[in-house]
Amino acid sequence: MGLQSLVSPPPFWQTPYGTNVTGAQGDDSCGFVNFGFVFTFYGRPYTGAWIGSNGYILFAPNGGGCPFTQYYETFLTNSSPGNGGHTMIAGLWTDWYPPGAGSVKFKLIGLPPLRRLVVTWVGVPEYSASSPNSTFQIQLLEFLNTIVLSYNGLAVNGFHDGDAMSAGIASGTFTGYGAGYGGLPSVKVVATGAQIPALDGRTTCLVNLGTGYIQYDQICSIFVH
Repeated sequence: MGLQSLVSPPPFWQTPYGTNVTGAQGDDSCGFVNFGFVFTFYGRPYTGAWIGSNGYILFAPNGGGCPFTQYYETFLTNSSPGNGGHTMIAGLWTDWYPPGAGSVKFKLIGLPPLRRLVVTWVGVPEYSASSPNSTFQIQLLEFLNTIVLSYNGLAVNGFHDGDAMSAGIASGTFTGYGAGYGGLPSVKVVATGAQIPALDGRTTCLVNLGTGYIQYDQICSIFVH
């Protein structure tokens, strides 16, 4: 593919894309966004998050600068190598390069209790090119704290400089309520490496109904309103 978007977008795809995320338009950069509603992720409530140019949302306190900009060893492991102790939603974590082309955008839409944050990596290339370009989106829904991952034109083979790209979620080192069975740190990998190209044109939903996150592909409409 590699177009800015597919002719027929995936289910629940959101346009227009909104405004640029301040601080997330550079190489290995991120910016903080306050989304104004409570989103519970692995048992912890958040009202804001860091948006990374390298394809992820990171939950960490605002202040002190971007807490994580890793562009290599892009594995969801809750250890190093990988995301380490960082609590993360990876739309497609790899070494993206917005200075070459594209942008990272966000918007807030909806009314209580159906508000959502929509973050889109629009036409971004891999480092240090200007093309080919890929477009994908993460939505955080106030309703049931649903996570929606959508892919609307990917021009990748699933690897960058030998590192597998990753899509999914990770609790980091947090072991509180909802982090997984038995209070252990948890990882949910949607796709990695050679599985990544098959995401193109697809939408998947991740929902935690009390026993850990479950991936839903065919019945997202139950959770997306």
